[in-house]
Amino acid sequence: LKGHCFVLIGAGSEMGPFRTLMQMGATVVGTGTGRASRWTRVFDMVRDTPGELLFPLSQPQADMTEQQLTEAAGCDLTEDVPELLKWITEEALKFANVTVGCYVYMDGEAHVRAALAMDLVVTGLVAEGKTRGKNVSVAYLGSPATCYPIPSECRDAMEKAKDEVPFWQKLILAKPNMLDPEGDVCLANGLAVVQGPNYALAKTMQMWRAILLREDKIVVSTPMAPACRTASMTSSATMSAFLDGQAHFKPLVSFDSATASPLLAAMLLHDIFWPDSITHPSKTLPNPNSIFALKGFHGGLWRCAWSPESIGGVMAVLGKVWKYHPEGL
Repeated sequence: LKGHCFVLIGAGSEMGPFRTLMQMGATVVGTGTGRASRWTRVFDMVRDTPGELLFPLSQPQADMTEQQLTEAAGCDLTEDVPELLKWITEEALKFANVTVGCYVYMDGEAHVRAALAMDLVVTGLVAEGKTRGKNVSVAYLGSPATCYPIPSECRDAMEKAKDEVPFWQKLILAKPNMLDPEGDVCLANGLAVVQGPNYALAKTMQMWRAILLREDKIVVSTPMAPACRTASMTSSATMSAFLDGQAHFKPLVSFDSATASPLLAAMLLHDIFWPDSITHPSKTLPNPNSIFALKGFHGGLWRCAWSPESIGGVMAVLGKVWKYHPEGL
């Protein structure tokens, strides 16, 4: 990772690659909200690792204690975009190779504003990188709660799964997990009312940008991430119950972030550094949307018989009365 800089917008994300990159000795330019408790956790992750972390401060660093650093660290992503982009550009483009990753999640309409702010940082850094002759790549995490293409093998697995589900699942009037299953492009319908329109819009905006960046010859890593029991997900009683009941609908499983995050980090590194990865624009895709279909850590969703929206209520009930997670996940 020598000579490569990783810009992580939302460095403290449970699903992001920050901890793994620090353990591997990477240089990270990390941003996050100005909350001392969050930066205390971030500093704890950095401690005793060979990695290097650069982070924004609201005042000069000279002679600060660690406690003072946690109180001065961070920024407001949606309010400080011009200043943040300028600072990131100055620090990151000292390197010949840069990867900028978007890992911020917020509740409600704030998520849309955060997605737009991240998009401004990404496009600004890519443009300036081109001007300076730098190699800038981009990273996102795909969400299962969107609509996206899947491989034809997964479509066949969905059809087979419908024939093999337990009898009780045939009584709950669940809907198939596909749109237009006979078409050339197989679309999985992961849109969920419980996640809301703001979440769907924010994540779909990132999908649109990923397609445009790849068309512009930029390497884009956007693997599908699985359902995970992160703090933001389990803070909602409904979502927590949903995750606790998911494994009753095989092959669905939800993961702890401690399991998913290192695996997603490994996929990121493969996408960026392996020249034969489909994330590289030199590789021809059958459809621009195929960038989302050919790599995924999907937790079984791509092969499940039913759409998550149609079985969500039953999942939540089962999660309340019969919590089930396969051991080790």
